[in-house]
Amino acid sequence: MASAGGATPNPIGHAVEQLSNAVFPQASLGQLLFTLLLLGLVALLIGVPIARQRRHVQQFQKRVQERDKPD
Repeated sequence: MASAGGATPNPIGHAVEQLSNAVFPQASLGQLLFTLLLLGLVALLIGVPIARQRRHVQQFQKRVQERDKPD
Protein backbone atom coordinates (compact mmCIF):
# COMPACT_ATOMS: atom_id res chain seq x y z
CA MET A 1 0.00 0.00 0.00
CA ALA A 2 3.03 2.26 0.29
CA SER A 3 3.64 4.65 -2.57
CA ALA A 4 6.71 4.25 -4.70
CA GLY A 5 9.37 6.92 -4.56
CA GLY A 6 10.12 6.86 -0.82
CA ALA A 7 6.89 8.51 0.32
CA THR A 8 5.76 7.85 3.88
CA PRO A 9 3.48 4.77 3.90
CA ASN A 10 -0.01 4.95 5.35
CA PRO A 11 0.31 3.34 8.82
CA ILE A 12 -3.23 1.93 8.82
CA GLY A 13 -2.83 0.52 5.33
CA HIS A 14 0.52 -0.94 6.29
CA ALA A 15 -0.97 -2.60 9.40
CA VAL A 16 -3.85 -4.04 7.36
CA GLU A 17 -1.41 -5.33 4.76
CA GLN A 18 0.77 -6.97 7.42
CA LEU A 19 -2.25 -8.59 9.07
CA SER A 20 -3.65 -9.85 5.78
CA ASN A 21 -0.24 -11.23 4.79
CA ALA A 22 0.02 -13.03 8.13
CA VAL A 23 -3.49 -14.51 8.03
CA PHE A 24 -4.03 -14.99 4.30
CA PRO A 25 -0.63 -14.71 2.60
CA GLN A 26 -1.94 -15.10 -0.94
CA ALA A 27 -5.15 -13.04 -0.65
CA SER A 28 -5.50 -9.46 -1.82
CA LEU A 29 -7.22 -6.81 0.29
CA GLY A 30 -10.21 -6.95 -2.07
CA GLN A 31 -10.52 -10.69 -1.56
CA LEU A 32 -10.37 -10.25 2.21
CA LEU A 33 -13.06 -7.57 2.15
CA PHE A 34 -15.23 -9.74 -0.09
CA THR A 35 -14.78 -12.66 2.32
CA LEU A 36 -15.80 -10.48 5.28
CA LEU A 37 -18.85 -9.29 3.34
CA LEU A 38 -19.90 -12.86 2.59
CA LEU A 39 -19.41 -13.90 6.23
CA GLY A 40 -21.55 -10.95 7.32
CA LEU A 41 -24.31 -11.93 4.90
CA VAL A 42 -24.24 -15.54 6.12
CA ALA A 43 -24.46 -14.32 9.72
CA LEU A 44 -27.48 -12.20 8.81
CA LEU A 45 -29.15 -15.05 6.94
CA ILE A 46 -28.77 -17.25 9.99
CA GLY A 47 -29.33 -14.68 12.73
CA VAL A 48 -32.35 -12.75 11.47
CA PRO A 49 -34.78 -15.71 11.35
CA ILE A 50 -33.63 -16.82 14.81
CA ALA A 51 -34.15 -13.32 16.21
CA ARG A 52 -37.60 -13.09 14.60
CA GLN A 53 -38.63 -16.43 16.05
CA ARG A 54 -37.45 -15.43 19.52
CA ARG A 55 -39.39 -12.17 19.28
CA HIS A 56 -42.55 -14.00 18.21
CA VAL A 57 -42.16 -16.47 21.08
CA GLN A 58 -41.70 -13.62 23.56
CA GLN A 59 -44.77 -11.83 22.20
CA PHE A 60 -46.80 -15.03 22.48
CA GLN A 61 -45.63 -15.61 26.05
CA LYS A 62 -46.56 -12.03 26.92
CA ARG A 63 -50.06 -12.48 25.46
CA VAL A 64 -50.52 -15.72 27.41
CA GLN A 65 -49.40 -14.03 30.64
CA GLU A 66 -51.78 -11.11 29.99
CA ARG A 67 -54.63 -13.53 29.31
CA ASP A 68 -53.95 -15.66 32.39
CA LYS A 69 -53.44 -12.68 34.69
CA PRO A 70 -56.20 -12.56 37.32
CA ASP A 71 -58.37 -9.46 37.19
